[in-house]
Amino acid sequence: MKVIDIQDVINSIQMQNDFSHQIFDKEEYDFITVTDDQEVYGEGFEDRDFEEAMDIIGNDKDRFIGIPTSFDVNAYRMMEDFIDTLDESIQDEFYIAIRDKGAFRRFKDMAALKGVIDDWYEFENEALKKIAIEWCKTNNIEYIETRSISND
Repeated sequence: MKVIDIQDVINSIQMQNDFSHQIFDKEEYDFITVTDDQEVYGEGFEDRDFEEAMDIIGNDKDRFIGIPTSFDVNAYRMMEDFIDTLDESIQDEFYIAIRDKGAFRRFKDMAALKGVIDDWYEFENEALKKIAIEWCKTNNIEYIETRSISND
């Protein structure tokens, strides 16, 4: 039976951005990266052009499954949930820090300043782990938990 380490799912969720998307191949039990530059990286796609690769991926919905995106991972809400776990004496400072543009950078700066950055990373990783496990269960993907979570 094939299994995937839940940390690999978390890493794939974190790797996605506006220019690169992750797809899981249930046959290979591996991840495929599709970029906006029309490149596809993954097992079995090394020698295929973009159109051919996308045709294969698009025509086998049972085999290829999208990884949760930023729409599934509400990072702003995650920050708010973390702030709610903090001592009330510093919560207001955090809520002020996450207003307007640049909220994520200011939030991390404030977390470092207040000495709770490691707590934030642990909270964030646990939230992502819950999303990854739910995704695996929903898509009937067997998983294990063997590696520790990285804060890089």
